[in-house]
Amino acid sequence: MMTIFALKESEDIGLELGTLGISFVNDAFTELLECRSFLQHSYAHAYFRFASLLGGENDSNREIEKLSLEHWQSKLEMILEQLSNAVVRSQSLYK
Repeated sequence: MMTIFALKESEDIGLELGTLGISFVNDAFTELLECRSFLQHSYAHAYFRFASLLGGENDSNREIEKLSLEHWQSKLEMILEQLSNAVVRSQSLYK
């Protein structure tokens, strides 16, 4: 997965070299799709992992684990949205 630094560095190189910019945008979309797929599967995992909590079973450790997972899912959603916006902005430079 690309880091923010690699994203910025690739964007600068793409601006200078033209066709590499298109390659960067394509690679960025591929990364975004993989991250979104991971996030999508994490929802299914959480549903089955914490299904017993839906029945009213009170296990504080599992409840804490569930809240932690939901917190990280939310953070990942936010970061994916920011990366998606960055890719769209960089894509508009090559049109």
